[in-house]
Amino acid sequence: MSTADLTLAMRLARRELRGGVRGFGVFFLCLFLGVMIVAAVGSANEAFLYGLSNETRMLLGGDAEVRLVHRPASTDERAWLDQQGQVSATAGMRAMAFNATTGERTLVEAKSVDAPYPLLGSIDVTPRIVLSEIFEKVDGHYGVAAEPLLLDRLNLSVGDKVRLGTTQFEVRAAIDKEPDRIGGGFRYGPRILMSEEALAVTGLVQPGSLIYYRYRLVFDGTGGANTNAFKEAASLAFPAAGWRIRSHSEAAGGVRENIQAASIFLTFVGFAALVIGGVGVSNAVGHFLEKKREVIAVFKCLGAEGSLVFAIYMLQVMSLALVAIALGILAGSLVPFGLVMFFGEQIPIPIKSSFYPVAVFQAAASGILVTLMFSMSPLLRARQTSAARLFRAQVSEEATARSWPALISVVICAALIAASALLTSAVPWVTLAFLCGVALVFLLLLYLGRGIAAFARRWIKVRTPVWRLALSNLHRPGAATGSVVLSLGLGLTLLVTIVTIEGAMLQDLDDQMPEETPAFFFIDIQKSQSDAFANLLKGLPGVSQLMRVPNLRGRVSSIKGVPAADVEVSPDAQWVLRGDRGLTYSVDVPDGSTVVKGEWWPSDYQGP
Repeated sequence: MSTADLTLAMRLARRELRGGVRGFGVFFLCLFLGVMIVAAVGSANEAFLYGLSNETRMLLGGDAEVRLVHRPASTDERAWLDQQGQVSATAGMRAMAFNATTGERTLVEAKSVDAPYPLLGSIDVTPRIVLSEIFEKVDGHYGVAAEPLLLDRLNLSVGDKVRLGTTQFEVRAAIDKEPDRIGGGFRYGPRILMSEEALAVTGLVQPGSLIYYRYRLVFDGTGGANTNAFKEAASLAFPAAGWRIRSHSEAAGGVRENIQAASIFLTFVGFAALVIGGVGVSNAVGHFLEKKREVIAVFKCLGAEGSLVFAIYMLQVMSLALVAIALGILAGSLVPFGLVMFFGEQIPIPIKSSFYPVAVFQAAASGILVTLMFSMSPLLRARQTSAARLFRAQVSEEATARSWPALISVVICAALIAASALLTSAVPWVTLAFLCGVALVFLLLLYLGRGIAAFARRWIKVRTPVWRLALSNLHRPGAATGSVVLSLGLGLTLLVTIVTIEGAMLQDLDDQMPEETPAFFFIDIQKSQSDAFANLLKGLPGVSQLMRVPNLRGRVSSIKGVPAADVEVSPDAQWVLRGDRGLTYSVDVPDGSTVVKGEWWPSDYQGP
């Protein structure tokens, strides 16, 4: 097409658009929603991952963390850690907190901190006072800071008394932000923060108590860039310490995986919405060109070439599409800012509110390719169909015949969309499977619609006028049977897929649960307390069965007589040797268990 023809096409397209864009409402809305979802999911994913990548040291509370269970670091171990850099020690355990006045109680995560805490970031509390003032002993009571959830559960306010163990404490502040909250792992209850001295007087620190002692380190100079050397040095200095060492890059591994998994699923939903929107685009463009049938025929009768007609209406379609895509990108790109503005305090994961070019580009490219993919076919038919056939379009099926250029254009656009999705996917094989599924469902529904029309035309014969007219409308020229089946089918398929995935996840959880589960379970009951606690439970009404499981934690020290540090273990099994493991024992073989090697010890066994 020459420059003069392109200029003419632009002028005619602009004049056509002056007459209004009626009929493009569905077109505009489908593109806007599809692009917005893709842009929103991509931007939110980038915001979370960028925040995690740049705040891993903050999330962990240092460059590295050394964790011990049951016991604090020995004098020699602590002295060695102090030589490596700045150190902050914390201790955490689960306990029951009581409202000292009403007796209401709830499970909490108690955490004691030392003076240097936190090494990185800051802890925000209300009222705004420093931790040393919160923790100091006043009128015989140590002070604590608690999360608002704990205050709500126990109906407490700042200044009230809370009991932990055998000691009462005064609530002096509410925790608004805890910098190392995510790095501390999964929690069973709201946080209550106190000093090391306060935890010691609770009476909860007993031999065997399940207490996690964490030592966060900030290295001097460039030491924080590589913690592998620190891990090796710690293993050589104290090979039997049994501690677990994490670097700041490992602080949010599970959170990162969860975000990526959610992002993959939501991206699939976004692409599915785009495909469904693409059907709406195709229908809208087809109906628009149907209304312009006489105008196009007149253009051709006056000597307009097919390329000029194609350019006129392609410019109109793409102009409207670009407006819808731009608005969708703008709305989707604002999601990170909205998350920070409205949910910043509730979301424990750091979010970087910014515009993310990769997510914007992917959404824009997807919107443009979907527009071309679903509008190319009706536009090429209008280009290639003669004026005489256009005038006969309402009574002739010849004008609706598919052409090879249209098919090739659709295939190229679909391939580019698939390539874009695969190149930006964290799990390409899952994305490929999803795309193949979408293509298969699309083709099945497409040919199902054609099959329904063909079946109604050839095999169904009725005499009742109303039914005859209704069935005739299923296969008449220009009937919307195919597009209706495709639109409804894709929409229902998406909904059924989401519901099926949810049901499969819930079913998987149900399958993993035993047929009979306890109504309550209690943990960290000391051996000296076990019999008295069991007698107390048995005396409660409704208790029909009580099971006691002894539990302790230990570290694998050797394998077949070889020290664990010297054993070569495959990477997928190295976790067994890192840190400590939960162990249990029983006098008799537990129900459902089988001895695969060796013999069970006798019930009267008294040896080591």
